[in-house]
Parts: sequence; structure tokens; C-alpha cells
Amino acid sequence: MTNLQVIGHVLAKLPGLAATTEKHATQIGNPDFQELVGYLSALPREQMLALITIMYFGRDDCTSIVSMQEHCHVTFPDSRAMAHQMLEKSPALPRYFAAARRRAWLDGIDLDRLPQPLST
Repeated sequence: MTNLQVIGHVLAKLPGLAATTEKHATQIGNPDFQELVGYLSALPREQMLALITIMYFGRDDCTSIVSMQEHCHVTFPDSRAMAHQMLEKSPALPRYFAAARRRAWLDGIDLDRLPQPLST
């Protein structure tokens, strides 16, 4: 699946998380939350890195997508950590992803083809 298809899948599942807006600790028993964590954690790390980069790119209008990707690459050790971080933001995800798509369009960025991070 492309990044934008995965984002669509995640956004379609968000109504199941809408009842709880607290951090992921309150979602432990929520089957929709667990399903999304499993789904996102099973993605290749490079794709999960692209997704969390896109999320933060939509949240922060001052940071370039390249510097945001570098930050996420260093900050999050694995796909599961990225999945939890993303789903903690579930109430704001529709807004973040919409803003990221707008910014990407304006900047000529293809969200399905982000460059690989420079740091290792």
C-alpha cells in the first residue's frame, strides 16, 4: 500500500478511537487501537517512518519535511514506537494529515515517495 492509502486506512478506523482522547495507556483495552497498532507495527520501518514524518509535517508548519524525517528517524527506534506515538494523536490526525497534504502539494512533494533519511 502507498503512504496515502495507509493514511486513508488509519483515518477510516479513527471513529473507533474517538471515545477516548487520552494517551495510549487508556486505549490498552480498545480493540480498534490494538488493531491499528498491530497494522502499523507490521509495516516496514521505512514506511512507518514516512507516515510519522507526514503526520508531524502536517502539525508543524515551520519545519521542512527532510528535517522532520531526520528528527523522526533518530527519535523513534522502531515501528511500534512510531505507531503508538501516531495513535496518541488520534483526535488530531485528520487535521494533521490534511495539512500535510496541502503543504506537500504547495511544496511539490510526493508523499508516497519521500527520500530516505540521511542519518543511519
